[in-house]
Amino acid sequence: MVQMPGPAVVREDFYTVRLVHLAPRSTAPTRQVNRMDCVMPTSPGQIISSATCFQEVPDGSSRLRRGGVGSVRWIVALLSVCLFVAVAEPGLAGSRKARKLFNQARRAELAKDFDQALDLYDQALAEDPEDPRYQLASRRMRFVAGQRHVMLGRIQRDQGHFEEAAHEFLRALEIDPASTIANQERKRTLDLLERQSKSETGEIDIETPLERDRAERKRRMERLKARPELEPISTRPLGELTFRDQESKVVFETIGKLAGINVLFDSDYDDEKITFELKNVTLYEALDYTSLLAKAFWKPLTRNAIFVTNDSPNKRREFADEIVKTFYLSNVGTPQELQEVVQAIRGLTELRRLFPVNSQNAIVVRGSPDRIALAEKIITDVDKARPEVIIDVLVIETSESSTRDLGIAPISGGRPGINIPLTYTGEGVAAGGGGSVPLSDLGASSRDWATTLPGGTIEALLSRSDTRLLQSPRVRAADNFQAELRIGQRIPIATGSFQPGIGGVGINPLVNTQFQYVDVGVNLDLQPRIHNDREVSMHIEVEVSNVADFLEIGGISQPVIGQRTVSHDVRIEQGHSSVLGGLMQTQTFTTRAGVPLLSDIPIVGRFFSTEQVQVNENEILIVLVPHIVRMPDVQRANLRSVASGTDQVFRVRYQEEENPVSPLRSFGHDPESADQPIAVSEARPDEKAPSTPSITAPAPAPTEPPQQPAEAPSIAQPEAAPQPEPQQASATPVQAEPPAGDAARFILRPATPTVEVGGKTEVDVIVQNVQQLFGVPLRIRFDGRVMRLADITKGTFLEGDESDLIFSKNIRNEVGQAAVNISRFPGTGGVDGEGLIITLIVEGVSAGDARLRVIPTGARDGELRPLRIESAETRVTVQ
Repeated sequence: MVQMPGPAVVREDFYTVRLVHLAPRSTAPTRQVNRMDCVMPTSPGQIISSATCFQEVPDGSSRLRRGGVGSVRWIVALLSVCLFVAVAEPGLAGSRKARKLFNQARRAELAKDFDQALDLYDQALAEDPEDPRYQLASRRMRFVAGQRHVMLGRIQRDQGHFEEAAHEFLRALEIDPASTIANQERKRTLDLLERQSKSETGEIDIETPLERDRAERKRRMERLKARPELEPISTRPLGELTFRDQESKVVFETIGKLAGINVLFDSDYDDEKITFELKNVTLYEALDYTSLLAKAFWKPLTRNAIFVTNDSPNKRREFADEIVKTFYLSNVGTPQELQEVVQAIRGLTELRRLFPVNSQNAIVVRGSPDRIALAEKIITDVDKARPEVIIDVLVIETSESSTRDLGIAPISGGRPGINIPLTYTGEGVAAGGGGSVPLSDLGASSRDWATTLPGGTIEALLSRSDTRLLQSPRVRAADNFQAELRIGQRIPIATGSFQPGIGGVGINPLVNTQFQYVDVGVNLDLQPRIHNDREVSMHIEVEVSNVADFLEIGGISQPVIGQRTVSHDVRIEQGHSSVLGGLMQTQTFTTRAGVPLLSDIPIVGRFFSTEQVQVNENEILIVLVPHIVRMPDVQRANLRSVASGTDQVFRVRYQEEENPVSPLRSFGHDPESADQPIAVSEARPDEKAPSTPSITAPAPAPTEPPQQPAEAPSIAQPEAAPQPEPQQASATPVQAEPPAGDAARFILRPATPTVEVGGKTEVDVIVQNVQQLFGVPLRIRFDGRVMRLADITKGTFLEGDESDLIFSKNIRNEVGQAAVNISRFPGTGGVDGEGLIITLIVEGVSAGDARLRVIPTGARDGELRPLRIESAETRVTVQ
């Protein structure tokens, strides 16, 4: 026979095959072994014509033998080996090559060279097409390499390289012909190439229609305007206002002039005469008071205009603005909570268009601005993180058991008690008959009978066991949310109907049985409620259970579960311990066994009986210790009440932000006179008054106002102290003397501006020697009968590093005043040195000289600290 230890091992270009020949068995003490080592070429398909073998013989020597030598048995073994090599060589070599290619592909994949990895996976699959690993790897890498080229194509297309992108998409289709995305992207890229070739500039929009629509929609959303808010020149109190039997339109217009806003009236507005006196009221308060007395309502149209109409349900439905707003709630966990907030808003604000969006925890509202403001107040108050508490639960259980066994008892046959067997041992007992004997052979001799006398035992045993169990679970729960804690096991219990195992073979007692699982161990259910005084109310259910025993019911072993349950409602302070309940149980079991009658005899009965006394003591204690980890976040603003209007009209008011600019007054009055009272009254028949109300204050005027017909109301001025008459203006303009030193100041250039009637000229307002100027409001006063301001443009000094500026202006040529507010954006710091602040475009009205003053009010530095800057003054000559 031929024994081959294993497959042939390839070394370079040769196989080395070891042939071991075992001689047939014989009775000889030794056994002949012939071994041949043959070296054969390994070229596939080569015909082996000869082989060189070395043969070992029992004497230890060896001799060289060539093909055709030896017995026929050796030739058969050699041919078998050649046949094995010819058949096994292609499969083994192919498998090794496939594994090698597979490993190289994996390394290429890790190096992110997906094209090379795909090529190597395909080669491995070609070597071994039936291996599922190579099939899956090739399919997976085909998808990955295709997606890689799709990504590269998108990058090239976004950079404007359309031809390279088209090549990448084409390569992706060659790799994965089933890639739909590659086909779509290639068609889109080819379309872009065609559009680029037709474009004159070569620039085209590479966005898809959906992307363009999304971008346009975003731009439209950004351009949507919010509800207009008034931006009056001044938010300071308007001073003392007195109106006596005056038309409401005149009152609205007078208030508007003081605040620098325009007033528009409804064509159906019913003008009523009102009388009232106001002191230290702001613009909004004055408008509200006037609306209340005139039975009108107003709304802002733009930042410097309001609309006034009659206050009636129809007019409010026609003119009252409504807004849409979306509120996102961050502390709502369930749709039910979101619905509770919606119901609260709907009930308090009477908003009809109110819709919850559960997927986004959002509420979309449409209504009047005042109702929306109330809804925002409610959401801010109730959208709070829930308080949380951690509760330590201590379950302490102790168990003590003692057993005492004491007594003297007879024992027969290894069991307690008297048991005396009687056995016949005479002749005639059949062998193997189980002790049976014919009655005729029954003898009466005592030697034919045997018995076993009972023995006795003296028992005195005392055993004790002590068990202590401490379980300390900890659970964290949110306010008014139920928390559950389960520590233990789930025990199956048979429920429903079941078929007991009775009768024939093959009846399983579990045929119709259902099981449910019961939690055994420590089960805790609690629902806390956290109070602001750092106390916690809890509804608690604690169950401590264990498997006490098992019962056989219908062929099924059912567990007997012992339970100790406490259900309780308690309110305790955080950090304090609360003992929910304790259970102490003592059980005593006494068992006595002995010989009947004899065990009942006093004293003597102790020798014929045993007594067992078992005492069990169990005690369980449940303790709770709450620790608040998050308190209710209720701020002062949440507790503050807000005005919400009347039962029919919802109205909220905001605290106005103050600015240092004073309300507008007529030309010629100093800022110190801004708070002087203003009185408006009905003109008497014998008095002359101006045709339109003018706003004046007690101060000397440079010229007397022209007389007008007496049909219109006049503005009465309180008496002022006698002032010296103004001197005749000289032909030489008066230029204010510059302050000494390096103090910050304003100057005007040109110093003596001249303009023709109907012509225009520019006057630059320049600041000098300023440090860290951030912003400055300016008040400009001039004689409106001689000149007017056609426009005011911002300068470049505050731009500094080309930053944008906050710039607003309000020109009131009819009263000879203008207000300008110019500043940098917050966080950009201030600017040092000298430069142009604004440019005044002056237009001549009539020949003469006009006084022009530029007064800074409330200049600030980069840290919003006040800066002192001297004002500038000159005279403008109109020719």
